[in-house]
Amino acid sequence: MEEMRKLFIKQAWRSYVIGSTAALFCAVSLIVFHTSRLSAGELYIVLLILSVSIPVMLLAEWYAFKRDTTSLRKLTFESTPEAWQAAAKETLYFPIACVKRVMLPHFIGISLPAASLTWMAILMDLLTFSPLYILLAVIAGLLIAGLHAMIEFFLVYPLSVKLAAVLHEQAPVPSSIVHDRSLFVTSFRRKLIASLVFTSAFPVLMLLLSLQVRRMSGVTESIIEFWTWASVLVLITAGTAWAGAWLLYRHLLTPLSKLHEGFRRVKEGDWAPVQSLFGDEFDELSNGFNAMISGLERREKRNRELLQNVFSFFAAALDARDEYTAGHSRRVASYAVSIAKEAGFSESEQDLVYKAGLLHDVGKIGVPDAILLKKGKLTEAEFAAMKKHPEIGEQMLIEANLPAEWIGVLPGVRHHHERMDGTGYPDGLQGMEIPILGRLLAVADSFDAMTSDRPYVKGISVQQALLAIEEGKGRQFDPRFADAFLHVMKSASKDKGIPLEAVE
Repeated sequence: MEEMRKLFIKQAWRSYVIGSTAALFCAVSLIVFHTSRLSAGELYIVLLILSVSIPVMLLAEWYAFKRDTTSLRKLTFESTPEAWQAAAKETLYFPIACVKRVMLPHFIGISLPAASLTWMAILMDLLTFSPLYILLAVIAGLLIAGLHAMIEFFLVYPLSVKLAAVLHEQAPVPSSIVHDRSLFVTSFRRKLIASLVFTSAFPVLMLLLSLQVRRMSGVTESIIEFWTWASVLVLITAGTAWAGAWLLYRHLLTPLSKLHEGFRRVKEGDWAPVQSLFGDEFDELSNGFNAMISGLERREKRNRELLQNVFSFFAAALDARDEYTAGHSRRVASYAVSIAKEAGFSESEQDLVYKAGLLHDVGKIGVPDAILLKKGKLTEAEFAAMKKHPEIGEQMLIEANLPAEWIGVLPGVRHHHERMDGTGYPDGLQGMEIPILGRLLAVADSFDAMTSDRPYVKGISVQQALLAIEEGKGRQFDPRFADAFLHVMKSASKDKGIPLEAVE
């Protein structure tokens, strides 16, 4: 926070110095030196008047700046929630304070003493130009102060909003800094109208003032000289107006880009909220966006849970058809996750592995009970029908219009009975032709099948099943996943295997 606070104050003074220097140059060069003929003595008097007026202006502005940053400068981590609230509000209102400072202490601080001293110098015959010049200079100064205020407002605004966001994040009691209308700097409608009106009127008014001063000075010149002077003036005023319009565009682009980034992240599945502290109507828009994505995230989570529960129900219902394979799908899913974790899969990949394990035998729903529940050994024709369950399962899931995050389970459902030597089914794939999920599930499915009792054969022991997997590496099983499973099982209980609760 301290670093951000120092940067904020430094940037505020930098914006002020740039704006003040440009304003002073424009006021003196456009109104006096380029449109009037001053003698050396008169020039000396003008500079003397400025040397008195500028310190008055700086003192007035310094006092205003100190007043406008009181809460921010006094803020510490031990401050009360009310102090944090005051600092956040003061920070958000600082751009408006800059406008008031420029239009009051800045403008009045230099124009009042300068106009008074100039009037006295005219009365004392130290200056020979018409008193009307004072009025025109004040009007021109007011226009340039307005330009200065607008530029400083838009330069300070982004950093002001950023610091307010930091205060909100680091506040000991975050709820003390609320997003409501009380923290609005000003409405965006007001900023837009004021900026457009000013940037449109500024060049015209400055041109009219300069033409009036030039006419009063009695300058005689050719058409070429006049249009040269006029062209330069038009370029200067049009350039300043363009700068103001660009600052307004950048000001509008900041919250819109945050919202655009938020939509892009949501499209990619990232539900992180966007910045919601801008000090205008964009607060309500971004808060509404955050509330919307929060609701969508909750609904998406419920839908995922509901979908997983539906498929868990299907798997449980399938397992329940055969008392000898009850719980098979859940156990395969758990073994598969343990293999994936040992093999270095990411959490999202492990989640996909679990889903695939849960659904790997879903195609058996399409296998007749006479075959699926047969007590004796299957005939060749019956076994051929049984071997169709991976294809049936894949087709069922395709027709179910799975969400994008579930599509990855399809290769595991179809290919969990493939073998590395190419003698598996349904496609007879060989080696790395078999999708990675199929190779992984083959280990988990085979282990549970070998250790489960069937009507016509009793399951073998865990040690025997592990030995079979060891011997089947490279021929039936992918050595990478076989070794991963063997390592996990050797670290677990020899007789109990892996507790389901530990890997789900």
